[in-house]
Amino acid sequence: MVETLLRELKAIGVILFIEDGRLGFDAPSGSMTGELLARVRAEREGLLALLQGEQPTMPEPCGAICPYCRSELLEDVELGWQCCKCKRLAWIWLPGGSIVRADCEHMDLEWS
Repeated sequence: MVETLLRELKAIGVILFIEDGRLGFDAPSGSMTGELLARVRAEREGLLALLQGEQPTMPEPCGAICPYCRSELLEDVELGWQCCKCKRLAWIWLPGGSIVRADCEHMDLEWS
């Protein structure tokens, strides 16, 4: 999943950026292994979309699960999708219509 890959890259100090519409990165020496580079290439479109804030959205919480209790019963609320079982906000709407898991490290994004 793109979000997982992005967290892994961030954890090892890799910085992703977009330049002239292309995905680029700045990484500590030796951190971009062949396997990791292959994963970045395979997820390039998703990474670009995520970095541009244009991550595809689901029209309703179909197929999504709560990251806390793993329930598939979610309801659309003003801030995102709330779990009907544990009543926690499971997914959060971001500016531009994207939605991200509430347990991901996305809170450092600037809100408009």
